Amino acid sequence: MNSKLISTLIIVTAILCIMCPAQADGQITVTALGDGLYFFDEVIKLSGTNTASDDVYLFITGPNLNQNGEKPDDFGRAAITGDEDTFIKTPTDVDGTWEYALDAGGLSLSYVTYTIYAVTEPNNKGDLSGGMFDTVTIVLKKKETATKVNVETETVKNGTITIAASGDGKFYEGELITFTGTNSESDYVYLFVCGDALDANGDKFDDPGTAAATGKENTFVTVAADSHDKWEYELDTTELDLKPGTYTVYAVAEPANKEDLSGGSFDTVSIVLKKPYISAQVSKLVIKRGEELTITGTAEGMPKAIAIWALGFSYWNGAETGSMVMIVPEDDASYEYVLD
Repeated sequence: MNSKLISTLIIVTAILCIMCPAQADGQITVTALGDGLYFFDEVIKLSGTNTASDDVYLFITGPNLNQNGEKPDDFGRAAITGDEDTFIKTPTDVDGTWEYALDAGGLSLSYVTYTIYAVTEPNNKGDLSGGMFDTVTIVLKKKETATKVNVETETVKNGTITIAASGDGKFYEGELITFTGTNSESDYVYLFVCGDALDANGDKFDDPGTAAATGKENTFVTVAADSHDKWEYELDTTELDLKPGTYTVYAVAEPANKEDLSGGSFDTVSIVLKKPYISAQVSKLVIKRGEELTITGTAEGMPKAIAIWALGFSYWNGAETGSMVMIVPEDDASYEYVLD
């Protein structure tokens, strides 16, 4: 081996975190101005950051739309991967920010919840695997009946039961989601979930694949309301068999699935499940003997620790102790490791 040069191969994995491919440098975000509830004569101001590409591509999903998304300002036109004309394309500014004003007055939509996707490349929902994207949920309501509610929660019926999710409604696989609410209608709250690849009328929330069946309590997650009509439920997503995407969680006063909710009391909240990911980069690709090599990156998804493997000719960075080198990420998900 050349005594002046050391070639190093870095392999990074997440421990206690669902494995996924490392993504390229950069990220993309999207938010909607306001509380997420919009009337049809309003302008929805979308904005965010994009440090991965020169343009942002927007598409929308929801009830009665193409399952892989449609162009937000031209409904009926399916978003097609590779065809920029089927997306709203908006440029990224030099400071990495972007914005777009969507006029709700011209939208041919129903009064329900929709999800807007911001993608770094013109890829529809069916082709997002491995790509970078972010989502935001919006609720469209009739002006004469609308009441302001949280972007992630839409109260229905007579308001005797409510549900809310902890945080901003976006969670990485492996995180703990806390659901809370009130129920003055009955002693128990019955939870089920709807979304892609699930039964049209809902599945048992902690056991996707078990269809929620009206009248059968064991096909729902059952939570007791306390003497103050409050309830709480924690869901560990570590073993939850749900793909990344947007899901709607129903809280019902009786064990009834989506098809049989007419006349009953219920409430819903939307959540977004995202895959955790790890990025890694080295300070130099080639170093001289005696120089330090710094490894930095991001470990999104709240892993308890990550393992750093440095492998080379007759070399392993964990040989001295006989075990892998473990690094705990900072609160902002960043990490750093210096190899002497």
